[in-house]
Amino acid sequence: MAWASPALADNLNLRVVNWNIFNRPNSAQDEVDARAILDAINQETVNGLADGIDILALQETDTGGTQSYQKTLALLNSLGDGSFAGDFSSASGGGDRTAIIYDTTELTRLSSVSISGLPGQTNPHTRTQFRPVGSTDPADDLYVYSLHLTSGGGAAGRASEMTALLNNADALGPDANILFVGDLNVRNFESAYTQPLGPGNASFNDPWVEDGNAAFSPAAFTQDPRPGRAFDDRFDLQLASTEFFDDALLGWEYLDGSYRAFGNGPDYAALRATGVFNSVSDHLPVVADYGFFVPEPAAAWLIVSGLAMVVGRRRRVA
Repeated sequence: MAWASPALADNLNLRVVNWNIFNRPNSAQDEVDARAILDAINQETVNGLADGIDILALQETDTGGTQSYQKTLALLNSLGDGSFAGDFSSASGGGDRTAIIYDTTELTRLSSVSISGLPGQTNPHTRTQFRPVGSTDPADDLYVYSLHLTSGGGAAGRASEMTALLNNADALGPDANILFVGDLNVRNFESAYTQPLGPGNASFNDPWVEDGNAAFSPAAFTQDPRPGRAFDDRFDLQLASTEFFDDALLGWEYLDGSYRAFGNGPDYAALRATGVFNSVSDHLPVVADYGFFVPEPAAAWLIVSGLAMVVGRRRRVA
C-alpha cells in the first residue's frame, strides 16, 4: 500500500487524458477544435467531480514540422486551468514523438525518460515519474507511460514490445503506482492487451472492465471518429497497476465509473454536432479520474494486540 506523506495536507484528484493527436493541430481550425475538446474535458462532470486535466499523454505528436507538441502545450496553458509543462520522447523515423504534459501546481516531476530500442518497437515511448506537490514520501510516486505500440509490426510485434515494457515497469518494484496509457493498437484480446493483466511486479487492471464493461465493447471505441470512417476499434486505453484497485485507506485509487472514451456515446452528441471531432484527429481521447487519499485530520489511534495503529477514514474528494 502506498502510504501518504504527512506533509500532504489534502486529497488530490487527478484527471488523466491520453490522445493520439495525429500531429495536430496544424491549422487555425485544428487549434479551435482541439481547444474546444480540451476545454470540454476540463469542464466535464463525472460522478459529481468536475476536475481539469492534470496529465495529458500524447501520441503522434512532434516538435518540428507542425509543432504539434508546442501548440498543444500552449492550448492547455491558455485555458487557465493549471500551469502546464511537459516532456517528450526522442523521434521515430518519421518524426513522431510521444509526450506527457502535466499540471505543475498538482504534480512535481522527478524524472522523465525516452524508451526506445525495444523488440518490435516503431515509436519511442515516454515514462515520467511524478510526486504530488507537497509530498516527501517516495511511496507516493506515480509513474506514467505514454505508449504508442507498433501498428506495422502486427500482433507479434506488439507482444514483443509489451514484454519489454513490462520488464521496464517490473524494475520499478512490487508496489509502484503505474499507469500505462496511450495508443496500444490492440485488436481484441491479443497478447499486448492480456500480458499486462497477468502476474508480475507491474500487474495491471483495465479500469473500463473494472467498471463492469466488456473490454472491447463499442462504447470504448476510439478510432476512427471522422465522418465516413470505420469507428470500430479500441486502440486507445488506460491500464492502471493493481495498487489503484486495492481499496486501501490511503494512496492512489481509481475513481470508479470515471473511465470514458471522450466523444463516444449519447452524452457527447451535442459536442459532436459542432464538428470538433471531424478532422482534428483520427482518434478520440480517453479520460479517467484517479484519487490520491491522505489521512483525515481526525484519524483515530487504536491499540490492537498491544500495537499502535493509525486508521484514516477514506473519503472521495468532491
